[in-house]
Amino acid sequence: MNKVVIFLVFSFINYCSCCTGCVDLDELTFDKVIPKFKVALVKFDQQFPFGEVHDSWIEFAAMLNNFTLNGGMDYSEILIGTVGIKDYSPFDNKPLGDRFGSSKRQELPFIKLFNDGNLKSPIDFQIGTEKVTISRLYEFLKANTEIPILAPGCTKELDEMAMEFVNQPDKRKDIVKEAAEFIENMEKEENKKLSKTYTTLMNGVIEKGEVFVLNQHERMTKLLKNKMTDKKREEINQKINIIGSFKFSKPEKSSGTNEEL
Repeated sequence: MNKVVIFLVFSFINYCSCCTGCVDLDELTFDKVIPKFKVALVKFDQQFPFGEVHDSWIEFAAMLNNFTLNGGMDYSEILIGTVGIKDYSPFDNKPLGDRFGSSKRQELPFIKLFNDGNLKSPIDFQIGTEKVTISRLYEFLKANTEIPILAPGCTKELDEMAMEFVNQPDKRKDIVKEAAEFIENMEKEENKKLSKTYTTLMNGVIEKGEVFVLNQHERMTKLLKNKMTDKKREEINQKINIIGSFKFSKPEKSSGTNEEL
């Protein structure tokens, strides 16, 4: 009877920890697989992970996979990997965890981004005390890779216009006009309302300089510390994702602003 109970509990844990769209990596496969992808985002965690970080990780991987299959975005060069580490004998993957962080007292879970197969200088995702959300993972991936990432709340065409807006200062007024026309032709009013964040940012940059984008990011991030409904929090996270579409290479010093998006 006890053996049956143990088997059922183990099966339940294993089922809950599964991650559709993720690739399980270990000491033998890690160095062989990572260099084959332009971008590899890897979560190092306990053997059978659970909790908010893992839940967001599962949703994030599934959403990327869904975009690839149904959303017209090609994320085939992005690997979402997991490393399960045992802290008991036989200590599976513990040397791999020690190699990238846990030996330096970096508590599990921790997340690393490897660009162009570079195993020596991964970029840390700072988990910190703030809740790990799908939006935070998207923003991190979008800010630290060259692959166009369509984050929640963003639109492929408007993201492309945002990139053009950043790279071609002499055409900014024309791009704002083009973006406004594109938004006006959207079918759903809720999409129109959120997408106007793009043109608000563009007009703000034209009037106040590139610092406007940085100020808005700081303001929206501070708002997330307040109590609010889940719907409002989702809206703010989506606006932060849109802000992340404007990648200015040399941000100016923030001067603060109370203007709302």
